[in-house]
Amino acid sequence: MLAFMEFYFLLLYLFTYWELRKKKYRRYIHKVKKIALQGFLIKFKYQMKLVEDITIDIEDVNEIYYKYFEPVKELKFELDKVISSYENLFSSWELEEIQKLQSAASSFLADFHIPFSEIYSWNFKKFEKHFIKKVKESPKTEDLNFFISDINKSIKRYHEQLENVKNEFKNLLYD
Repeated sequence: MLAFMEFYFLLLYLFTYWELRKKKYRRYIHKVKKIALQGFLIKFKYQMKLVEDITIDIEDVNEIYYKYFEPVKELKFELDKVISSYENLFSSWELEEIQKLQSAASSFLADFHIPFSEIYSWNFKKFEKHFIKKVKESPKTEDLNFFISDINKSIKRYHEQLENVKNEFKNLLYD
C-alpha cells in the first residue's frame, strides 16, 4: 500500500509539474507573439480608434483618405509582413482571421482601382483627383453611384473583419 501511495504522489507531482511547464510555455509564446506582432498591433489599434463609428460621409474624400485609405494601406503592409515572417506563431484560427483581414484590406484597396504597385506612393492630392474622377465616371442611377456603393460595401466588410480580428486577438491587444 505504501508503494502505491508513493507512486500516486509521484504521478500527482509530475502532472502538476507538467501543467506548470505548459502554462509557463504558453506565457512565453504569448510574450513572443506580442513582441513579434508589435507593429501590427499598433497599426491595428490605431485603425480601430479611427473606425469606432462606421457611419462616415462617403462623399468626403478627406475622411475616406485619412480614416480608411491611408491606415488600410499601412495595415495591409504590416499584414503582409506578419504573415510572411511570423506565420508559424499563429494557431490555425488566428492565421485564418489574419488572412481574412488581409483579404478584406486588399479588396478595399482594389475597389479604388489603383494598381497595387503604385498604391504606397499615393498621397492625398493624387488620391483626391482619382477619387473625384472615379465618382464622375462611375455608372450611376438617379440615387446610386456604383463606385461609391462599392466603396461603402467594402468599408462594411473591412470593418466587420476588423471586429473579428479584435475578438480573436483581444488577449494580445488589451494585455
